[in-house]
Amino acid sequence: MSKYPNTFLLSEMNVASLSGHHSIIWNKSGISVGVINTLSEEDISVSKCPGGGYVIDWQEALEMEE
Repeated sequence: MSKYPNTFLLSEMNVASLSGHHSIIWNKSGISVGVINTLSEEDISVSKCPGGGYVIDWQEALEMEE
């Protein structure tokens, strides 16, 4: 996961993982198309929320690793 350009996003994902969660809602800043593409390559889904922000879910990526 070290290749993600947004280190704050990566930190939030790591904290969530350590807490046993496999998704976060990210509304602190926009996410560039490059970051979304990188996450998608890792089978991490990024969905835009209707009210703003994004839901980032890596449950599918974890299942593929098993």
